[in-house]
Amino acid sequence: RLSGMLEDEEAVFRDAVGDPYAVPNQRQGFAIGKLLSLVRDHGEVYDRVADNWVMASGDSDADLAKQVEALRFLQAVLTCWQFEHPLTEEAFVERLHRWAAEYGENTPGPADPPPTS
Repeated sequence: RLSGMLEDEEAVFRDAVGDPYAVPNQRQGFAIGKLLSLVRDHGEVYDRVADNWVMASGDSDADLAKQVEALRFLQAVLTCWQFEHPLTEEAFVERLHRWAAEYGENTPGPADPPPTS
């Protein structure tokens, strides 16, 4: 649900201001800025999602649905905030390559519905 809220509020913000990068910190006056501040203030949640659901090896308790939601959450935050982790991690890029190779033609795309639990 948080991922959806972030995506929706970022869309509202972009509709209102046009270029989201024209004026630094302009998100703070919108709901997206408040949501992102909460994520930043509680960075341990972001780190836990990134480390345990996305970056963890096969011994993680995160099934595919959790991993997809975690990636959606990270994407929602990363598209409008300057978080870099886990994008700067080589293991993250390698994991994305493995996921893409594993599912090949069956890899879900952005327009596909979310997986069911």
